[in-house]
Amino acid sequence: MRDRTITQESAAALRAPLIRTLYDVLHAGRREDTSRSRSLRDARLEAQFADATPHRTTIAQARIVEAANGPREAIVEVSGVRVSAPAGTIGGPEGASRAGATVTVALPAARPAVSPGFFLADGSLGRPGHSPLLRVYVNIADPDNAPAAWHQALSRLEEKRIRYRAKILSTPRSYPRTDSMVIYLGADAWHLAADLPRMLGRLPGTGSATSVFARQLAPGIAMAWEPADDRLGHTHLSYGQHRSAALTDALIRHADTQGTPSLDALVHEALIEAGVDPLAPERNTDSPELELAR
Repeated sequence: MRDRTITQESAAALRAPLIRTLYDVLHAGRREDTSRSRSLRDARLEAQFADATPHRTTIAQARIVEAANGPREAIVEVSGVRVSAPAGTIGGPEGASRAGATVTVALPAARPAVSPGFFLADGSLGRPGHSPLLRVYVNIADPDNAPAAWHQALSRLEEKRIRYRAKILSTPRSYPRTDSMVIYLGADAWHLAADLPRMLGRLPGTGSATSVFARQLAPGIAMAWEPADDRLGHTHLSYGQHRSAALTDALIRHADTQGTPSLDALVHEALIEAGVDPLAPERNTDSPELELAR
């Protein structure tokens, strides 16, 4: 942080660039701002990730809007979006093909444009449900090893027969980062937390650094809970952005109050306001307890 200078005319103007800098340095581990890629997608690397994904389809819950009639495709609603689906991709109990019925539909697992800057895929059994999400970060140090690391990580998750979502940096210039690969696990997969270092250890090209805000499980592997902060302006922040914003608020308050109360007290206060456990910033104040290796 010492080699970065941010100058603004007011505390309000300082907030956004300070959040971004804390995110880059403390969470993502970017060495310098020039590591930001101008393009968020790279066709060649995305093609390699698509080939390396060990499954082609995922399962999603859907509602039939218009039932299939003979060779016609059905119209189904998935996550609020209406799409056409061949009858052979729709599953459910007998008689579930009528309009209004809840069914499952097979969709492409890979969704390269969903998360800007990342190639994303859902597990073959679907993505996690609405329970609190556990984020698992893997530091892949260079793009040359990324497709092989992606394949191995997802293959091991598939072996566990769990629902998950995963994403990986999709532009070569974005590497290295401590959050090169992110895996999202729901309640039905939390039991794997203690086994994550073994499952994800020794992936090709794994770096050693992890986010300051996350709990390190092994060199290059860390975990954290998805933020749970319903305050205005905080609901759609990523994990790293959320923790960086809380720390920024404390730093600005400390400057405004000229050192009283102490910075430690203001950081504690800002974390509590953000729903973060001050003693374990990877946790929210209501996060479940997990059995982890010591």
